[in-house]
Amino acid sequence: LRIKTAPFEYINGIPVTNYFAMFRNAERLQYISLSGLNFSHIRSVGRMFSDCFLLKTVDMSNLDLSNVQDYQHMFDNCRSLRTVDFSGCNMRGAVKLDSMFYGCTDIIMITLTGLSGEAVKTMNHMFRSCESLRILELPNLTLNDSVEMKKTFYGANKAIDIVCPSEELMARYLKDKYEENSSSDTPS
Repeated sequence: LRIKTAPFEYINGIPVTNYFAMFRNAERLQYISLSGLNFSHIRSVGRMFSDCFLLKTVDMSNLDLSNVQDYQHMFDNCRSLRTVDFSGCNMRGAVKLDSMFYGCTDIIMITLTGLSGEAVKTMNHMFRSCESLRILELPNLTLNDSVEMKKTFYGANKAIDIVCPSEELMARYLKDKYEENSSSDTPS
């Protein structure tokens, strides 16, 4: 599915600022390209694709996402998702990234070059249960120690190649892996 104009940019002359759950539960959706659309007025993409079980590829390249604050559960439970392209996106306004890729068990690579982290407040469960994740590129992400990161990598692949200057994110990855190993070593 290739969308050439932004869906519902205006309703009765009023700009739409929320794409919350727009494609949620789209049972047959396997591919979608939103590349180059005008997202400058959007504040939330929470649950936008959640529970799209057959979705494999999403192209969100070259979007102005600078005003989007809420990415919570955006791809939650997209079990077949393998690639998401956010190249050329400005994600400076991102505040809530909780469970963004939670349960994306088939995803191999995530590249979020436009995510800087200056506004980020929460990243709880962001990559939780990403069992196939091999490469995570966040080359411009810097975080302060007040960012909430509960179980950000819990249940994710144990051997992820992470490109990120944030010591806080690396510490969270190691902590989640340690907690997982400790809980699996404990007899039930």
